[in-house]
Amino acid sequence: MLYLVEARRFFRHILFFSLLLLTAYGCGKTDEEATFDASRLPTRLLGNPEAAVTIVVFASLTCPHCAKFEVETLPLLKAKYIDTGKVRLLYRNFPLDNLAHKAAMLADCTPKDNYFNFLTLLFSRQRSWAESADPRAALASLAKMVGMDEKTYDACLNDSTLADTILKERLYGEKAYKVRSTPTFIIDGEKHVGDMLIEDFDKILAPLLKKAEAA
Repeated sequence: MLYLVEARRFFRHILFFSLLLLTAYGCGKTDEEATFDASRLPTRLLGNPEAAVTIVVFASLTCPHCAKFEVETLPLLKAKYIDTGKVRLLYRNFPLDNLAHKAAMLADCTPKDNYFNFLTLLFSRQRSWAESADPRAALASLAKMVGMDEKTYDACLNDSTLADTILKERLYGEKAYKVRSTPTFIIDGEKHVGDMLIEDFDKILAPLLKKAEAA
């Protein structure tokens, strides 16, 4: 049984990266060469749109370090900087495999005002669905928790336009910011890769906010 599960994961990875290559060769000079705020990619924003400092996070829903950031660090970041209007956070998908790609599509099919709540649900229960023998059924169960019926669920995961949009987000991260792994944070244009604690954000944000206040 374990062999079959690992084999399914292997073939999902092969399919995902095949689709990624097809999308890359099918794109012109559009979203990927623009800055995040000028691109036509979806805007998933936490905080005041006019905040002085911007954090762009590139994450994969199957990435354990991304889940750690979402569950442990983001609540502290929100309380200290985002909810107080000092910082805005823009979420970008950077799926590392086919399963993360499907989960990202599913999140985009939830009502816009529930997007980040569902994202937190996916990250907080990551192991239960990402390591499941039947991740599609596990994701369907989570979707039901936010009121998504089976018909909407199937339509969402078969939406080729949405699938391409998620892949374009990853390509955008690769081309615009040289993103190679997750999580990657772009803080006012400067790239920071890997696990970051609230103390790490404090050190980076303090001088940026001081500069913004003085301007």
